Amino acid sequence: MKKLLLIDGNSLLNRAFYAFGGGGTFLSFNGAPTNATYGFLNMFIKGLEDIRPTHVVIAFDVKAKTFRHEMYDGYKATRKPMPDDLRVQLTDLKKILTIMGVKIIEKEGSEADDVIGTLAKKCDAKTIILTADKDAFQLIDERVELHLTKTGVTNLDVWTVDRVTSEYEIKPQQFIDLKALMGDTSDNIPGAKGIGEKTALKLIQEHSNIENLYASLDKIQGTVGEKLTSSQEMVLLSKKLATIDTNVDVPCDTDSFSFNLPFNDDTYSAFSERGFKSIIKRTHLFQNVLTRESVAQNANTETSIIEISTTKELNDMLTKHATEKQCAITYDSIAFYVAFKPDAEYKIKIIQNMLDPGLYTPDILVALKPLLESDMQKYVFDSKQFTTYLTKNGISLTNVVTDAHLIDYLLSTRTNVTDTTTLYSHYGITTEAKAAPLLAIDFEAKLTSKGLLELYRDIELPLVEVLLEMEKNGMTLNMAALDDVAKELDTEIKQVSEQIFEKAGERFNINSTKILGEILYKKLGLDIVKKTKTGLSTDEEALQKLSGKHPIVPLVLRYRKLYKLLSTYVIGYKNLADPQGMVHSTFHNTATVTGRLSSSEPNLQNIPKRGDESARIRCLFRSRFNDGHLVCADYSQIELRILAHLSKDESMGEAFRLNRDIHTETACKVFDKETKDVTSDMRRIAKAVNFGIIYGMGSFGLGKSLGIPQSEAATFIEKYFAQFPKIKEYLDSCRDYASSNGYAKTIFGRRRYIPELASSNGNIVQFGARAAMNMPMQGSASDIVKKAMVHIHKRFKEERVEAILVAQIHDELIFDTPKDEIATVENILREEMCKVATLSVPLVIDIDTRKTL
Repeated sequence: MKKLLLIDGNSLLNRAFYAFGGGGTFLSFNGAPTNATYGFLNMFIKGLEDIRPTHVVIAFDVKAKTFRHEMYDGYKATRKPMPDDLRVQLTDLKKILTIMGVKIIEKEGSEADDVIGTLAKKCDAKTIILTADKDAFQLIDERVELHLTKTGVTNLDVWTVDRVTSEYEIKPQQFIDLKALMGDTSDNIPGAKGIGEKTALKLIQEHSNIENLYASLDKIQGTVGEKLTSSQEMVLLSKKLATIDTNVDVPCDTDSFSFNLPFNDDTYSAFSERGFKSIIKRTHLFQNVLTRESVAQNANTETSIIEISTTKELNDMLTKHATEKQCAITYDSIAFYVAFKPDAEYKIKIIQNMLDPGLYTPDILVALKPLLESDMQKYVFDSKQFTTYLTKNGISLTNVVTDAHLIDYLLSTRTNVTDTTTLYSHYGITTEAKAAPLLAIDFEAKLTSKGLLELYRDIELPLVEVLLEMEKNGMTLNMAALDDVAKELDTEIKQVSEQIFEKAGERFNINSTKILGEILYKKLGLDIVKKTKTGLSTDEEALQKLSGKHPIVPLVLRYRKLYKLLSTYVIGYKNLADPQGMVHSTFHNTATVTGRLSSSEPNLQNIPKRGDESARIRCLFRSRFNDGHLVCADYSQIELRILAHLSKDESMGEAFRLNRDIHTETACKVFDKETKDVTSDMRRIAKAVNFGIIYGMGSFGLGKSLGIPQSEAATFIEKYFAQFPKIKEYLDSCRDYASSNGYAKTIFGRRRYIPELASSNGNIVQFGARAAMNMPMQGSASDIVKKAMVHIHKRFKEERVEAILVAQIHDELIFDTPKDEIATVENILREEMCKVATLSVPLVIDIDTRKTL
C-alpha cells in the first residue's frame, strides 16, 4: 500500500531552530550554524523510521505575498522576519534534501499548507501530515492522519478523525470555523474580538459553522452576542484566511514522490561535512556506504574479506565451503555476514541491506536460501527479528545456536541494544571492520560463568519460535461485537458527558486537563489536592481524593474509564485489524528487566482480567475455528507460591499444600480469627498485604492502597511478619544479597542488576530494595510461564494438535482450540503447566474454556 508522508518544511524547521537553542550554536559547516538543519533532519529521519512511508514530499513557503495577503493586509503582519541564522540554514537544508532524493514542492502565491492540503486530498495514498501547526486539523479524514510535533523535536502527537470527534466533539473540517471565531495571533487572523477557544468551541458545537451561527445571532444574548455582531465582517474574512486551499496547481502524481532508504554516498558526505556524527552512527541509514568503507579498511587485515557482488560469486563460495557446519549471520542495518567456521581462511561478507524489503536484491536471497535453511549452526544477532524478515521473503531460518541479542540481554539485562554496533561496544569490539565479529565472543563461556546457560538453551532460545508463531497466528476479533461495543461506549460517553456539562453549568472539552482544572478548582471551588509543573492536577489520584466533594468528580472518572475503553481497546483493535479481522501483536522478549514479556500493536498484556471492563473487552475476541473455543489457562497465585517455596515458610507452605485459600488463611492469622469468622473486608485487607509484600510495599503504600491510615497499615504488616517470620527473613536476605552482589536472581538464575542500591539518594535505594525483594518472585513466575509455553508448543507438535497458542497475558495463556480438541488441550495444559517446575508447593492452574475471551 502506498503511504505518503507530507511535511510542512517551514513549520518543522522553526520548531527545530528553537528546540536546539536558536542561532549561534553548532557552527560546524563553513562557519554557519546547523542547529535547525540538524534538528529538522532528526525529525525527518524519525518520521521515516516510525511511519515507513513509500513516498515523501516536503513543502516550503515561498518568500512572496500570497492570496491571503491580497485579502487582508494584516495577514501575518505581526510575525517577525526569519532570523539570519535560520535563513542561511533553510538554503542549506534544501540542498541536503535534494541530495537525499526528497521531493520538494514550493508554489508562489500559496503557502506550504495549501500545497500539503492539495496533495493530501488528491494523491492516491494513505497520507500522514507531519507538522507543528494545528491548522492542518482541517485536513484530517479517514485517509489522512496528522502527526503533530510536541516537546522537543521528536515527540509526536497523532490525530485521527475518531480522536478529533471524541475529544473536541466537532469534525476536523469545523476547525476552520473554530479558528475563524477565536482568531490566531501567530498568523494575525483577527477572529471575533473577545471570543476565546472555550467559547468558540461551544458555539461551533452548537451551530456547526459560522454561517449557521450568524443565521441564529438573534438568539444569542449578552456580551457574546454583542461581540459576534461587532466582529461579523472580520469573522467571515477570518474563515477565508483560515481555509487551506486544496486546489493548488501542483503535480499530484504520487509515483513521482517515491522515496527509499538507505541514503546514498552523497548524503553520507553531506552529513559528514556538517559534523552530524550522531546521525551517521545510525548505521542502517548508510548501509551501502559503510559496508564499502568496512571492506576498504580491512584490505590489509589478517582475515580476508570477499565482497560478493553477483549471485554466481556467492554460489561459487557456498559450493566451495558446502561441507562446513558453521556460519555466522549478524543481522543489523549495515550488512549480512556469512562465515564458515571461526578459523576459516575466508569469511564472506555480503554487502546487502537485509532489513527493508524494498532494498534487497531477490537473487541474493535466493542464493542464500539453501544456506539459511540448512542444518549448519547459525550465529545470529537477533533471530526473532531476522526470522520475521526472512519469512516474509519465503525463507526459513533453522538451527540457530547463538542469538547474540538474546544472550546479551541475559548477561546484562540491557534492553536498549538494537544493533550490532552497540553490542560490539559492550564487548570491546570497537569497529565494524572485523568480519563476523560475533565469532570472537565466547558467549557460551559467558553464560556458563553466570549460571545462565540452561535458562538460555531451555527457555529463551526455544521461546523465540513460540513467539514467532503467536505473532503469525494472531487473535481473531468478532468484528460485529466490536461495532456493537463501540456504539454502546459512544452512547454512554455522550450520556456521561451531558451529565458532566450539567454539573459544570457549561459545555467544555473534558479531555483538556487545563480546562477541566479550571472548572473543578476555579469555577466549582474544589480544594486543590495536587499541583504539577504545568498547573493543577486532574489525574486519577487527585480526582479520587475529590470523589466525595462534588458529584461531577465520579462522573469525570467514569468518563475517562469509558473513553479509554473506546480509544485504547475498541478503536485501537479496529485500526490494527487485518482484512481477515485478526490482530497480530508483536511480543517482545528482551524489553523488561524482570524477564516478563511485553507486547505492542496491540498491547495484549493490558487486557483487563476482571470487572465489567474485562467482560466488555474480552468478548471482542473469538475462535477462528468453526464452533471453536478459547481455552484460557491461568496460574493461580503463582508469585505467592514461589514466595512460599523460596522462603520455606511453614505456615504459607502448608496452606498451599492443603489447598486452602491463602488470603483467608492470612486473614485468620493477622486478625486472630477462625476461618468462619473472616469477613470479606478482612480477606480484602489480607489479600492486599499478601501481594503488597511481594512488591516490597511499605506502610505508606499499603495505607494508600487500602485507604487507611499509615499507622494502621504498619500494624497489619507487623502482624503479618509475626505470623510468617521466615518471609521477613527471606525478603531481608534478598535485599542483602542484591546489595552485596549487585543483582537479584530467579530460581532459574535470571539476573536483574540493581545499581540503585548503591545510590546516595534514599528514595532510589528504597526503590532498589523493593526491586531486589520482588525480582525472585516476579522473575521466577515469568520463567515458569515461558518454560510452560515451550513445553506445550513441543507437545502440540508431537501430538499434532491443531490448537494454537495465541496470547500470553502475564500468568495466563490463551489457546484457540477446535471443539473436538478441548479435552486433549486441557489435559496437556494441566500436565505441562503444573509440572514445569518442582517447588515445595504445588503449581495450580485455573482453566476457563469459552466461546469468547
